[in-house]
Amino acid sequence: MLNTVVIKFLFLSGNESLFWARVPGLVSLLMYIYFSYRLLLNRLPHVYGVGCFALLICNPFMLEFFSLARGYGMSFAFMMGALYFASQNIEDFSVSSLYKSLGFGAFSVLSIFSMVYFELALALTLNIAVLLKKDRRTLKQSLLHSFLVGIILLLVIAVPIFRLEKHRGLSYGGECGVYRDTLMSLARYSLGDFKPSSLAPLLLNSFLLISVAGIGFSFFRKWRAPMSGLFVGVTILSVSLIILAHHLAGVKYPIDRVGLFLYPLMILSLCFCLYSLGRWVSMSLLAVLVSAFFMNFISRANFYKTTLWDFDAHTTQILEMINAKGQAEGQVMALEIESVFEKSVSYYIDRNRYNFIRVLCNHGDAKGRESPRYFLYFSQNVFPDADFVKHDRDRLPHGLSEGDIFIEYPDEKIIIFGELRGSLNY
Repeated sequence: MLNTVVIKFLFLSGNESLFWARVPGLVSLLMYIYFSYRLLLNRLPHVYGVGCFALLICNPFMLEFFSLARGYGMSFAFMMGALYFASQNIEDFSVSSLYKSLGFGAFSVLSIFSMVYFELALALTLNIAVLLKKDRRTLKQSLLHSFLVGIILLLVIAVPIFRLEKHRGLSYGGECGVYRDTLMSLARYSLGDFKPSSLAPLLLNSFLLISVAGIGFSFFRKWRAPMSGLFVGVTILSVSLIILAHHLAGVKYPIDRVGLFLYPLMILSLCFCLYSLGRWVSMSLLAVLVSAFFMNFISRANFYKTTLWDFDAHTTQILEMINAKGQAEGQVMALEIESVFEKSVSYYIDRNRYNFIRVLCNHGDAKGRESPRYFLYFSQNVFPDADFVKHDRDRLPHGLSEGDIFIEYPDEKIIIFGELRGSLNY
């Protein structure tokens, strides 16, 4: 919601380019880096701080959302700001730092509503920290001001939340559990490992084992960095609230991008508890983690597509080629597309004025429908596959063959059939 408001404000300048739509995300990345640096500064030894900072940055799946015109980048930036001010509040309680922390957390919720788990967990952690100090006066202050922030936030998001629920806008998620839905989807998308394999489960389980052992041992030995309780508390409470919301209200478990906020929390929890394993063990584990995450980042990072919507990576290029061909021949090209491409193709045609393309959608009755010249197809099979027509037989229109391929993008599973004659029958 907040990202949309900011973009519309920027568009008031009269320039509605994609650059301005992505400016909030780019600014959010700078905020995320700034607050990550400030959070680690003077709270971790130099080597640990550098390693933790690298882990917070080296996730290609998360970084993609800082370049998109969506609110996820803003939510991560505000979350890191909230944690920074929360650490100040725990060191030395003040109403000012409490408001800053919960205020930044509230802005993260306004960016992405699923961040409400984080905001509630943060408020609970801060108040529990005050409770443990056994200062009734300070506790009353903390509870009162936390309640005020919560009420204001509730009043702001109540109407949008109810409208989303009415129109089934909150149905994105899973039903299996936090591990299978949230954590496993995060691991697979971060690794780019979507095929049935043991790589993602193996690496996820290894990371969880190291984290649980390190955190558990650090609290048992009481030998850990300051602020470790803050990050561990927020992480555990966030996961607990997710589980509670599912069982009490039927809210679906966050998957892939919706649960991304857990990634920085888990990294901070682990890094701030590594001391308990001893210098050489903790340094070795940190080096292994940084190396593995950096290698994955190098192999997965790109500047032309996103993991969740990689089928849109070449949409503008495809439309430009077809439009140029229509312009050269002096006729409008009928392009039939699958429903997955409808929103993006409509957007680019309206924005770039491709006057020599007429879009046809492939749903509905084929009778009386215009015959397409080109067909944009998204395969569900794993490419490259020379015999894809055989594997996609149930989905492809009858009569298409490899000889009809105009161009294909195997990595994104996109095929454009061209120079077609007659209607497509499904």
